[in-house]
Amino acid sequence: MYKIDSDFATEFICDTEILESLDYAKKNKNNSELAKNILEHAKNLNGLSHGDTIILLENDSKKIEQKNFFARESSKSKILLQLIKFFRFILSR
Repeated sequence: MYKIDSDFATEFICDTEILESLDYAKKNKNNSELAKNILEHAKNLNGLSHGDTIILLENDSKKIEQKNFFARESSKSKILLQLIKFFRFILSR
């Protein structure tokens, strides 16, 4: 049985899910609107599913590749800023 939140690999790794995700990504790899929506979701630090990630990795568009890079860098900056705020709070106690 496929349990995405399981601690056991045999329960959360599903060959069918992987193959379906790869097939979906190949069919949608040049769907720029879908890729833009995925990147917008990522910019808000909402996380990406494995399916979203595969679509971005399969995409051949240089424009999407650049947006992907900037989304990653923006996300890293936001996370780093939150960590700095957190450590300042901890150190000020």
